[in-house]
Amino acid sequence: MPKQVKINHIRVNRKTQPANIGDRDALIDYVRAQHPRLNLKRLGEGAFATVIGSPSGKTVFKIGADDGDGPYTDVRCDAYLNYLKVICKDQANPFFPKIKSATVYHRGEEYAYIIEMERLTSLEDGKNRNKLGATERHLFDVLQDDESLEGMARNAELMLKLAPELKRNKKVTSLLTMFKKLSELIEDWGSDIHDGNIMLRGRQLVITDPIA
Repeated sequence: MPKQVKINHIRVNRKTQPANIGDRDALIDYVRAQHPRLNLKRLGEGAFATVIGSPSGKTVFKIGADDGDGPYTDVRCDAYLNYLKVICKDQANPFFPKIKSATVYHRGEEYAYIIEMERLTSLEDGKNRNKLGATERHLFDVLQDDESLEGMARNAELMLKLAPELKRNKKVTSLLTMFKKLSELIEDWGSDIHDGNIMLRGRQLVITDPIA
């Protein structure tokens, strides 16, 4: 039986376990069987995960599986799961997605994850990008530029040390903390920030999957 790995303080569903944790399509069928009333459809497909959700649902399921032949040698080396650990410790930060539940299974070299998270709006659609204000548009550009991102991350760490009064402004502090944490992750994993991995909650930019 696959072992379950708890992701920090996030609730883990222990009722049943999927039979084949290395097969992404089998996992999608498993989640659909657990939620038969939701009419879950594929909403997005990436190299490492699939997102499914109901047409009117407020949350989606991000499902990833590795049968042992993927790029990561161990579940602990998975880039997204390492990002997940970081954001689960800082769920109050508006730049990070809200995670409802997270389950990770692993057996030998195979592992899988099923993450239920808030539903966000894609920025790959030009109409949605037009909704951005001037500040959000500039931040969107900075996040996708490696040199700007690295410079902002260095400045963020310095500003957090030199300006304690910034703590009075939660949005600014959250922004600086986001840059600092991104810089640490990107230094270890490399950046994968693009318009598919930056989404919207209203007009708030949310970083969903910045490393690879």
